[in-house]
Order: sequence, then structure tokens, then C-alpha cells
Amino acid sequence: MPEHGRASTQAEVGAGDPAAVADNLYTLSLRAIHNFNPSRPPTHKIQDIIQSKYDAPYLSWKKIPKEIRDMWFREFQKDFRWFLEHGTRIITNFERKGSTCLRDMFIYIRSPGNIQYALEREYG
Repeated sequence: MPEHGRASTQAEVGAGDPAAVADNLYTLSLRAIHNFNPSRPPTHKIQDIIQSKYDAPYLSWKKIPKEIRDMWFREFQKDFRWFLEHGTRIITNFERKGSTCLRDMFIYIRSPGNIQYALEREYG
């Protein structure tokens, strides 16, 4: 269930127009400097974005063109909001989590038995 943001006078970003933020969005804060709070919904959303938008054989996160990663971040932004002053760290965390998610997906797909299953699922 989404965490509803508390009332605040601080400006928030995410989901397009901050004035039109819907109640079904997660409000992110930062736990320490390297984690989202809450952590599970953003991580799952990043995995979903990669799985649905991964359309070329990029070998690593750094090999994905910046324009593509920016498009993925805009997709991420549709479901989350945060305070303006956290924007740079949110982007940094998105990049870090995206890199980790992609690496983990590659490790999983390369493990024995998973390559054939993935190919059959993708190509029938």
C-alpha cells in the first residue's frame, strides 16, 4: 500500500506537476545517503522499468545511453515524489539501484537452466 506523504510546505517533485500529485504515489525520503526509504517499491519499480523497456543488447548499466536511462528515470518519477533538495541524491540512488538490478538480472539469466527458460519465455 502506498505511503501517503505528510503535509508540508516544502516543494516536492515527481509525477509531473507537483501540484497535481495523486494520493496513490509513494513519497520517498533518503535513508542514509545510499538508500531509498521505503526501499522495496522503488527497487521493484526500477526492475519493472528495466524489464519492460530493455530493448537493445546493452552489456552493462554504463553502456546504456544516458538518454535511455533518463527516459527510465522519467518512468520512475511517475510513481514517486520527493522533496526538491533530495533530487540529486534520488537520481544518484536511481542510477546505483538500476546498475545493481541490471547486474543481478544478468547473473540470474546466466545461471544454469535459466538461459533456456528465458529464451523459451521470450521467443516461444
